[in-house]
Amino acid sequence: MFEVGNEPVKAEKGKLRWPERKGGKEPAEIQTKVIRVAASCAMDELLPPTVGDSDPIVPCKGRSHKDCCERVVINVSGLRFETQAKTLLQFPDTLLGDPQRRVRYYDPLRKEYFFDRNRPCFDSILYYYQSGGRLRRPANIPIDVFLEELKFYQLGEEVLSKFRDDEGFIKEEEAPMPDREFLKQVWLLFEHPETSQAARIIAIISVMVILISIVIFCLETLPEFRDEEDMSLPQQRNVTSALADVDDVKLET
Repeated sequence: MFEVGNEPVKAEKGKLRWPERKGGKEPAEIQTKVIRVAASCAMDELLPPTVGDSDPIVPCKGRSHKDCCERVVINVSGLRFETQAKTLLQFPDTLLGDPQRRVRYYDPLRKEYFFDRNRPCFDSILYYYQSGGRLRRPANIPIDVFLEELKFYQLGEEVLSKFRDDEGFIKEEEAPMPDREFLKQVWLLFEHPETSQAARIIAIISVMVILISIVIFCLETLPEFRDEEDMSLPQQRNVTSALADVDDVKLET
């Protein structure tokens, strides 16, 4: 029972009842308020349990209490997994460990979280929570696919970096920057196009000069673009070599 507009209203098995007045009709204003309250209560039942500071709040016999043994159902592309809420809460900065982040994937009709993601990868993702932080990539999953799953579940940059090291990724060593401010700005201008608009313009100009040079070198090899003097040089060389061969033959005889 609750009150709306100082009028007691009863809720019994999905029906709302309030004391009838003379004439057998209730004012429309009170009826509208009753409908709004009923809709609010229905939405509260559909939403997943909220979470406090540490432990989840679990509905039990119409009341809510904190219980670390609450089970969470996760559906990954049709394959259902079950785990305890306290297992996911070990890593609150991740997608599954933060109830506020994962609530957008909650299905109130099936009372489960649905993710349209890679199913074999989720075995390793769930094992990461169950083992307290150990990550193992399945042998039949490519590295790039597994990396995308790690990013989606928001395991963190530290986990991604450790995974890359375990897989043998080579880290690019960053060159030390000059100490003087002027030299540092010149370095950034010519070596790091992403630092400023001027650096991007210089990078584009450099690429265009390289492309134009390649095109010019290719055009120079075509007969249409060669000078007559350049075309006659090979013939003169051939005549000179032929005369030299004739002289050698005469000397021998």
